[in-house]
Amino acid sequence: MIKAEIRNLQNRVTNYAEFSTQELAESWVEQESNNLSFGRIDRLLNENEVISEGKSIEDAEEVIPADDSHPVMYRFLKEFSVEYVEIVDPSIAQNAQEFLNATDWKVIRHLGQKALNIATSMTEEEYLALEAERQVKRGLI
Repeated sequence: MIKAEIRNLQNRVTNYAEFSTQELAESWVEQESNNLSFGRIDRLLNENEVISEGKSIEDAEEVIPADDSHPVMYRFLKEFSVEYVEIVDPSIAQNAQEFLNATDWKVIRHLGQKALNIATSMTEEEYLALEAERQVKRGLI
């Protein structure tokens, strides 16, 4: 599951929705952005448009000089940001943490036995398999 969070300029979440895939989340954000649901998008404005939006020319991100076919234009950035957050089932993370907690002693014992140069309770293959599984579990937290 993916959650799309829309944040205003103060970085507060103003809208969010959950989707089964990243592609669906991105499609929703694009559609709603085009509908101006979250605020204004990146745009170029002339001086009259800046005034009608209640903006100040000094707030423009960029000033594009006039040429033969266009007046001076001012670039304003979008008024929101998007953050995609992967939603992890809490029980999966909890089970992964419990596995790590339950196997810590095996890792400590194995490393201690190797440091003391005594026979280990696990073979090297068993130890590496355990570490590989622990790495997978860490990725679920």
